[in-house]
Order: sequence, then structure tokens, then C-alpha cells
Amino acid sequence: MAKNKEVLIYGEQEDGGITTVAKELLGVGRGLAKEIDGELSALIIGAGIDSGEEAVMYGADKVYLMDNPSLVEYSPDSYTEAISRVCQLVGPAILLIGHTTIGRDVAGRVAFRTGFSLCTDCIKLEIDADNKFLVHTRLVYGGKAKAVTASKLSRSQLVTVRPGAMVALSPDGSRKGQIENIKVSMDSSAIRAKLVSTVRDEMEEGRRELLERYASRYTEENKGRA
Repeated sequence: MAKNKEVLIYGEQEDGGITTVAKELLGVGRGLAKEIDGELSALIIGAGIDSGEEAVMYGADKVYLMDNPSLVEYSPDSYTEAISRVCQLVGPAILLIGHTTIGRDVAGRVAFRTGFSLCTDCIKLEIDADNKFLVHTRLVYGGKAKAVTASKLSRSQLVTVRPGAMVALSPDGSRKGQIENIKVSMDSSAIRAKLVSTVRDEMEEGRRELLERYASRYTEENKGRA
């Protein structure tokens, strides 16, 4: 499905700005785009969103804003539809999504809709110098070993990235980028699951912080190793 050499990241939002994970995706995406001589773009979904300039500051060449009242809260149906539509419109070579609660829920659905190959919970991404395939590294056996894989079945790759495993670039307020608003009409009858309420799980947040620290420490300790 890849139409070009674009690397697209889905940038989640929190408190009016893009999340730390989104910034990390922009960091690794910047390097991947350079390796394939392509552009780095970001997709931001929501209602009343104003995070385009921030994404540019953290490395995006282009930002797609999908602003619609029906996207104000996460729904697997509406967000799958929105991300899939942009993929069909843009045809990116690589789509990066954070391995977050939303990312884990939506990635498989988007991969099915678009025909992208899927690799989840990656801690390292690189481009093979010879054939330009995307190479993924994941922790397996409880973190005791690494699995290094590459998909040769599809040039369109969807990858979820473990929070804390990548490094965000320093923000650069002088960077210039293109911001494009994508108009979309959502069929409300197709949205079967709706958010009723949000309950903050302090224990889950603690586990997530520990996981991010572990992944960050593992990445730092294994820099330069095969």
C-alpha cells in the first residue's frame, strides 16, 4: 500500500499537547525517514486540537490534523477509521504508534484495515542498509533475550513502540513544517463503543513508569551492542 517514503507517526494528546510517547516516536521517526530519504509526518486526532506546531518542533516535516467533534474522546471504532483513512490517503511506508493503552487497542484493527504488516512492543528500529527493510527488535522471554525481525511480505509497516524505549529530540522552535487539516465525516451509527467515563488507575500508572524506566535503562545499557 506504500505510495511514498513517508514515515507517519500517530501522536496521542494529553492536556492540550502531544504526549511524551509521541515525542519519542518523532525522535525515532526522524532517523528512519532520513535512512529511506523520506519525510516524517505526524497525525493528530481530536476535537479543538492545536498541537501541530509542537509536533513540528519535535521533528515533523508535515502534520495532519483531523479535527472532528466525534473524535473528542477515544473510541476504537472512530479512531481506527480515522487512522486508516489517513493511511489510505497518504500511503506511508512506515506507521509508528505508541504501545500504549490506545495503541495496543487500535494497532491490530488498523493493520487489518490497511493491509500493513504489524510488529508490536518494539524497543529498537533500524533500516537494513542493503534492502531498506525495517528491522524491529523486541524483548522476549521476560526480557531475557531479544528477537530481531523484518517483514518481507509488505513494504507498508505498522509498528508499536514501547514507551521510554526511544529518545525524543530537543524541541526546535525555528523548525518549519507544513500543517494540513483533513476534513472527515464520521458515521455515528458505525461507532459501536463509546467512552462513558475515565478512572485514573494509580497502580497502573506506577507500573507504566517502572516499565518506561526499565526500557530506557535497557536501551542505554545496550547502545552500540549487536
